[in-house]
Amino acid sequence: MPPFFVFMEDNFSSISEILNEKLFNTNKSSIIIKYSTIFSFWEQIVGKKFINSTKPKAIKNSKIYILCKNSVVAQEISMHKTLILNKLKTYAQPLDVIISDLVVNFKDWQNEKDIEQDNGFNLIEDKKLDEIKVDKSQFEEAFKNIDKSEYLDDMQKKKFKERILKLQKAKILRNS
Repeated sequence: MPPFFVFMEDNFSSISEILNEKLFNTNKSSIIIKYSTIFSFWEQIVGKKFINSTKPKAIKNSKIYILCKNSVVAQEISMHKTLILNKLKTYAQPLDVIISDLVVNFKDWQNEKDIEQDNGFNLIEDKKLDEIKVDKSQFEEAFKNIDKSEYLDDMQKKKFKERILKLQKAKILRNS
């Protein structure tokens, strides 16, 4: 029986289980996908005011490193630190990622302004992913956890679920 069908029989209770080594061959790829998922919600985390003047660069040792356009933006981000960390928690907690602090840097903005955030599945055409069918019932418990989040609105919950499904489709496509 192909690995896809074995996977279809599994039952997952959390988003973290979906993104663990069972689905992705290495722990490193699981971590990259988790961080990319968090980064893909950057606009919801920092808001429209900061979306064009900040970029998440990395998550290391429970800290998120943020690039800022200039020192003024860096200072504003620092002033909103608690709010940003609370919003980050909304997206990080279901993925079992702990972020307890943020570090801002405006000096590297110029060097990295052309960096594109790759969320792990943009390399695959959406058409190809749309052709792949996934049994959504295996994600039922994980989706219930998303629905319980009091910090996400309905649109954000929907996007979160769609990204999880898209990641699974990309994994199936890579393994076929």
